[in-house]
Amino acid sequence: MKRTPTIILKCFLVLLACYQTSCISELTNLDSYSDSLNINIPGSLPMGEFNYSFEDFLTEMDSSVNVESRDGNLVLVVEEKLNPQKAEDIISIDDQQFTDRISLNNSPFEVNEDTPLNIPEERFEFELNMEDDILLDSVWFKGGVMALEFEPISDLPLDANIVVYSLKDGERVHKENLRIETGESNQINIPLTYLTGVFENESQVKNRFTLGMALQGNIPANRTVGNILEFRVKLIDVQYKAVFGDFGHMAIDMGQTSFDIDLFGDELEGDMKFASPSITFNVENSFGFPFRLNFKDFSAQKNEEEYKLKGMALNQNTLVPRPMEFKGKSLHQIIIDNSNSNLKELLDVMPESFNVDASATVNDMEPFPHSNYLFDDSEAKVSVNMELPFDIAMRKFGFRDTVDFFSLDEKFTSRVKKALLEIRTKNEMPLSIGFQIFFLDKNMEVIDSVFTDPDINNKIGAAEVDQNGTVTSMMQEKAYVLLSDKLMDRLSDIHYYSMKLQMNTPSEMESVAFRNTDSLSIKVAIHADIDTGINVRDNINERM
Repeated sequence: MKRTPTIILKCFLVLLACYQTSCISELTNLDSYSDSLNINIPGSLPMGEFNYSFEDFLTEMDSSVNVESRDGNLVLVVEEKLNPQKAEDIISIDDQQFTDRISLNNSPFEVNEDTPLNIPEERFEFELNMEDDILLDSVWFKGGVMALEFEPISDLPLDANIVVYSLKDGERVHKENLRIETGESNQINIPLTYLTGVFENESQVKNRFTLGMALQGNIPANRTVGNILEFRVKLIDVQYKAVFGDFGHMAIDMGQTSFDIDLFGDELEGDMKFASPSITFNVENSFGFPFRLNFKDFSAQKNEEEYKLKGMALNQNTLVPRPMEFKGKSLHQIIIDNSNSNLKELLDVMPESFNVDASATVNDMEPFPHSNYLFDDSEAKVSVNMELPFDIAMRKFGFRDTVDFFSLDEKFTSRVKKALLEIRTKNEMPLSIGFQIFFLDKNMEVIDSVFTDPDINNKIGAAEVDQNGTVTSMMQEKAYVLLSDKLMDRLSDIHYYSMKLQMNTPSEMESVAFRNTDSLSIKVAIHADIDTGINVRDNINERM
């Protein structure tokens, strides 16, 4: 059965609809064509639409980096924390031991008959060993043990009455009674939980605690006695709920932290310079004393090079006040910006990371408060908040986006005689944007590019901006590019195509401001002449 020209034309119309084509409405003067006349379809196929906001260029940012919109203006925020300093890092009461003995006056001496022994209370003073210049007034214990160990020297059984004057339960001093036997373990363990330790400090004595002891017993006849008893006081696993006293000028290591700010990842290149960066250190202090914060190091790293932060922001130490209310908190901020440092210069190198190392000195003020306190849940926390408003300058700031290309069978691509790429752009960003489109094979290797210029000088004009660098109207453009013979020969090998953008601040502007409404749209379509493989004259002759 032979197909008529009418049927042939209907088939053409179906093909045109599939490829979004225009119609061929008439075929005239066929005799003027060669005997081998073929019909080519002018087909059109959209490749894709690329829509970007500026936030899309930052998708490779470190997870600690956020982009916020404040009154429509974009701000890049990096938040990190130094390790918090806790109470146990500041003051601890270590295990320690003290030894003393009880002796009779004018001893040794001999008794000829059974003689009662009655030694009135004797007081013993010990100095608690504390680091630095810490002077304790009192301690609210929440754990640990005071162990009293007794060793009779004269082999006499004794009754001991013990008063630990430095341990109190409310207003009452702690008391113990013990029968001390010879040849046995004689020990009292006093749980410190819920007790209060009270200490004395004088010019030559620090952290003194006191206990008293009285002894009763019986000395058998014909015995010589002298030293009666040796004892030890042990503090074991002491934990406190709170300590009070004068903590002097001890030093505190506030910790060190390194945090990545490799904002733009491996996919982006070029330079971006922030006009008004700032770093805020937020210090929260629940220690019952003021301290002066010192930055031992603040530096940026880039390709193993180190760049130091300089300026009066770090040269003058900052006093962090004690809480105004008992067991409260004080909040203090240290702001570093262009007015007091070289922060902008550090960020101009687009660093990969920052390093912060800080220390503090307690009570570093005159006159300093001699009444300090520390609770077990007290801490000093330092957070670092870097804010980079997108008031920026860019030079060859690059971004690449790769997507799948629709699969084309070689039987079809062999019929494509020529192809034209249509590119429509709508730029609402305050940047001029160079771009290039690469076609890639299945191994992501470049087959060819749309534009022959390797320097990406094919520019999308910047949107119009006001005197503040804020966009006032968009820029729309359209371009057509004939695909190269190299690409035409390898259409079936194309698996991906990649859009490479390169952004620049307009030369007349020092910096431009980005808003969350700024965007870039790029639409790409292919127009192709497709050989249908149908010879019109052959079909007409068959009909005739």
